[in-house]
Amino acid sequence: MPVTGILGGTFDPVHRGHLSAATQLLLRAGLSEVWLMPNAQPPHRSTPPLASPQDRLQMVRLATANVGGLSACALEVERGGPSYTIDSLRQLRRLEPNRPLRLLVGSDAALQIQAWHEAEALLSEASFVIFSRPQVRFDPGQLELIGFPAERTQVVTLETPAISARMVRERLGSGEPVNDLLTPEVTDYIRDRGLYRPRARMG
Repeated sequence: MPVTGILGGTFDPVHRGHLSAATQLLLRAGLSEVWLMPNAQPPHRSTPPLASPQDRLQMVRLATANVGGLSACALEVERGGPSYTIDSLRQLRRLEPNRPLRLLVGSDAALQIQAWHEAEALLSEASFVIFSRPQVRFDPGQLELIGFPAERTQVVTLETPAISARMVRERLGSGEPVNDLLTPEVTDYIRDRGLYRPRARMG
């Protein structure tokens, strides 16, 4: 049966690293599709994203429009409020009761799972694909120790470019080119909407 992977995140903005991870996960985790799901209000951050939820969702839509197997999921943005993964998983299962789902989680985030909202419920209800890069020091044996069920947890290694959203924002703020970091559609959207401009200095 086709399996859908859910890749949540802030996507502020979505960049080529996100797309590379998602496309590799299709093959290496045996998924039929990957939904990139921007959060509305990331509960793990003390400061809000620079771009609005609607802008971040639209950038994901543009970035995935021509990539086979990838699409945007508007569920958390449309729901609003703090974007807790357990709430999204349960809502998706109500909406798509016959669709097998896998939560796609980077290794760094996975190791912090016990700090997530209703972590024990999430670990007992969800199936996971944990991914890391070869350069990241990560022992998969740690996962079971912190509660990931072995029978519902898959671990894969991805060869993704070392790109972060912070790097993208810093380049945009300083006027440097970002063609190697973003798709042309996302770059054009950021320019047209005036996103990530450097803030005026107080003097």
